[in-house]
Amino acid sequence: MIEILKVCCNGGANKNKIIYSSNLNSKITDKYLNFLIENEYIINGTDKYQISKNGLMFLNRINEIQTLLEKSNANKPKYP
Repeated sequence: MIEILKVCCNGGANKNKIIYSSNLNSKITDKYLNFLIENEYIINGTDKYQISKNGLMFLNRINEIQTLLEKSNANKPKYP
């Protein structure tokens, strides 16, 4: 779902672009799109799906968490 939100950030995306960018099949993509629309993370425009304010906030939080995890892993001692 994160990849779908990322694709929808750049001016929106049609379903085919989402499928190819996120490497999902059509059936799975439909399920994710329905979930994201129902939870107001994306908006279904006339010909493109676009990220909503809620989706952008969610994506920003995910990016913050990933950054924290990367920093945490960088501080762990490395064993051979």
